[in-house]
This record gives sequence, C-alpha cells and structure tokens, in this order.
Amino acid sequence: MSVLETQLLLARLRAEGSVPASAVIGTDVVPEAASVGRRLVRLEDRVYLAWADGFEPVADGAPSATVSDFAALVLAVLVGLCWRDPAEDPWPGEPLGVGAVDQLAGILKRDRGVVLRFLGLAENTAEGGLRLGAQIAAWPPRTVAALRRQHHVLAAVAHGVGGGAR
Repeated sequence: MSVLETQLLLARLRAEGSVPASAVIGTDVVPEAASVGRRLVRLEDRVYLAWADGFEPVADGAPSATVSDFAALVLAVLVGLCWRDPAEDPWPGEPLGVGAVDQLAGILKRDRGVVLRFLGLAENTAEGGLRLGAQIAAWPPRTVAALRRQHHVLAAVAHGVGGGAR
C-alpha cells in the first residue's frame, strides 16, 4: 500500500470513526497513526481510531467540540451503571436491561425523550437494553486510569443523582 493510500485510510478512519479490520491488513496505518498522536483499537471485526497517551485534547487547549453539562451527566450515569468493576476495562461493561432508558430518565429526573437525545456513546443490545458504545474502548489509557481513580464518584452519581438503583 502506498503512502497516499495509507493516509487516505487514516483519513477514512477519522471521518467514519471505524473501518472493517480487513481494511488495515497489510498497511502501514499503525505507524502513520502514531506519527500524529493516534492509535488503533480493534473491537471484534472493526478498527477504531483513538488518541495516544499525551496527545488527547486538553480542556485549556485549542477550542474543540464541547458537550453540555447534561450530556456529561448522562455519560457519567451510564458509565457508572455499566462499568461496575474498575479493575476491568470500561468497555464493554455490563449491559443494562430492557427499560434502561426509563431507568436513566428516573435517575436523571428527566423525560425519557430528553435522555434519548443524549445517548450517543451507548449502543442498543439485542435484548432491547443499552450498553456502553465501542467508542468507550477508544478512550486513551490515561483517561481510563483517571476514571479508575474516580470510579467511586461515577457509581455515586449513578445512584445518587435521582436515587435510582441498578
């Protein structure tokens, strides 16, 4: 694969978020990604682009997309409910059963429709519940380490915001 084709594959990863794992076989995309502070994460049959430690965006750095406080709270509750053991990796975590959206809405004291709009990092399960989305597996190791240290806070938020339970 030529340098241009490798760069196009990296651009495709940036644009689409993931590619089939077969698309990276025989390429030089790993060192190309590393040269721009990124790494590849393979989950099942897909490859995702993730930040390498030390290259993730910082809050006081250049302007980037931001999320609302409520979106961050939805994510914190979702992670707190699904990531039960901080010794394990956060993804895939434990799935939430049928009624998970209603459970989240109760914890957050918000309408179900409002909560649905903020579930971008969640995936539906085959059983009709929710689980953490694959993007969680692409979180930089330094971010996961920081979240491990604060896991008790995530669990408290998941249980304390609205008094909800798992």
